[in-house]
Amino acid sequence: MVLYRALPVKSQAQAPTTKVTGREGRGFGFPRRARLSRRRDFQRVLSQGRVRRGTILSVRILANEKGWRRLGLSVGRAYGPAVARNHAKRLIREAFRLNQAWLMPGIDLVVTALPGRPEKSWTLTAVSEELLCLAGSGEKTP
Repeated sequence: MVLYRALPVKSQAQAPTTKVTGREGRGFGFPRRARLSRRRDFQRVLSQGRVRRGTILSVRILANEKGWRRLGLSVGRAYGPAVARNHAKRLIREAFRLNQAWLMPGIDLVVTALPGRPEKSWTLTAVSEELLCLAGSGEKTP
């Protein structure tokens, strides 16, 4: 007869449960109002916006009356399979989110990922630099 000895259960370390209160940590968010989601707004930017092309991105810029920055994304099937398209969209969103303060206030951006570019060139740093180069104002706003 074999007896089994119960092993002691290891307690898992708990993550600190500090809650962010007030305005701390809210400077880099990506709220709904920062998204360009209505078809008519998207079409307005595509038809009337100023176009700037880079090596991995194309950006259309148009002033809005809202007073804040909004982002729209366009990554077509020609870019690649769904996994690659979603990766590109995540990187563009993150670059926009982190660099909002360097962009002009009161603009709508429609960013298009250009097809045929190797995925190795798609890093957060490269996308951020390209986005700032194409759409940035050059001076930080508070």
